[in-house]
Amino acid sequence: MAAIAKNPSDATALWNLGNIYFDAQDYKNAQVFYEKLTVASPDDANSWIALGAAAFNQKNDRTAFNAWSKATQVDPKNVEAHYNLGFWYLSQQPSQIGRAHV
Repeated sequence: MAAIAKNPSDATALWNLGNIYFDAQDYKNAQVFYEKLTVASPDDANSWIALGAAAFNQKNDRTAFNAWSKATQVDPKNVEAHYNLGFWYLSQQPSQIGRAHV
């Protein structure tokens, strides 16, 4: 928190705080820091992947979908981003796995 107080765009501090909250299963606070991370590092696919995971764990499907889609745009070859999107399609009721693409 001290690092963020000095520099609110400190990507490393934002990433670490997001991960601490995520690991504690406090997905709401994790999402707050991951959202700030995507602003600080919009071209980092991992920040979008993390945001999507925090949102998905809160059952915020639209935010998860948008974040994971953005991750595939930022890094089209990122396997984890595509995997997470596929998981999102599969988790929908009814399943939308047919809409998933590679």
